[in-house]
Amino acid sequence: MRIAIDCRFAALPAGIGRFTREVVLELVKRRDPWSYALILPSEAEAWAASLPVQVPSVMISSRHYSPAEQWTIPRALRTLQADLLFAPQFNVPFFFRKPYIVTIHDLILHHYPNQASFLKRALYRILFSRSVRRAKSIITISHRTEKDLIELMGRRVQKKIHVVPLGVSSEFHAVTQEEQNRLRSTYKIHRPFLLYIGGAKEHKNVQMLIDAFSAVESPSHDLLLIISGPEAGDLRLAPHVTLLRNVSDRELPAFLTVASAYVTATKEEGFGLPLLEAMACGCPVLACSLPVFQELFQGHVRLVSPDQKSLTEGMKRMIQNSSSQEERKKARQFAESFTWQRTAEKIAEEIARVSGIR
Repeated sequence: MRIAIDCRFAALPAGIGRFTREVVLELVKRRDPWSYALILPSEAEAWAASLPVQVPSVMISSRHYSPAEQWTIPRALRTLQADLLFAPQFNVPFFFRKPYIVTIHDLILHHYPNQASFLKRALYRILFSRSVRRAKSIITISHRTEKDLIELMGRRVQKKIHVVPLGVSSEFHAVTQEEQNRLRSTYKIHRPFLLYIGGAKEHKNVQMLIDAFSAVESPSHDLLLIISGPEAGDLRLAPHVTLLRNVSDRELPAFLTVASAYVTATKEEGFGLPLLEAMACGCPVLACSLPVFQELFQGHVRLVSPDQKSLTEGMKRMIQNSSSQEERKKARQFAESFTWQRTAEKIAEEIARVSGIR
């Protein structure tokens, strides 16, 4: 039996890209009674070449969510002679007939479509609904996403849902003092800082984060924003707020080790991987109190009401009361309980169940 994995998201720097890279790496290392094959975009070639074992693959040029994928993916699966498709997202071709497993990370696009046109929103909902209804199994990354999906699609999908939490890469750990000093020198960092890493789409609520920080009186800290995506250009910065672009993934552990705290004002998440990565580096976390954060991180991060005043007060407390080494150690130990190996193990169990292999 051969399991195909749609890896076109692997080239993305974070989020689904990281999920795809880490899960595929762990799956191909396993000794399961089936083989894997990969559907790759051209820009992921270097990543695929770094896998510890050679895996059959087909490269296609059609992007995810494009009309072309409706026929290029089925053609690729025929070339690979695949029996089952594992999709790290929901975009399975509309008329696809073979069995498949989809991953639903969140329902953010249902609530925050950003600048998508009415036509794109309609097509997204149609494709999403059909993929979920026809899937043999649905992976969600938190119970919160499971609950949202059941509310949207009805109880008929509940029996197909399996919650599989994400992991944290071993690359995220506290770095040495030498690496910390090198980071400060490279980026000319002379003051302590609070840190945000992520996008600037509507649900990320980055402007409120900036405004909340600017309300901190006489701040002794700066706010550093490491942001990707075109939306960053619309942000209104304030004094002591610095926007950094094109920061490589390998530099993120150093930023998280040096930072006084990781802060976010996000309004909706399916999991909150950056929070976990921050904790893995021993970095304290301040976030708005979302149900998914209460589910996953309650007692390990500082949660405040999702409004600007509460966020400002939370930042003041983070600045005035620095975390002890014991607190940072506990954060690292908590993060270590989330592994990509365990994520891959749970996904492999679903592949076995759907395939009838016990």
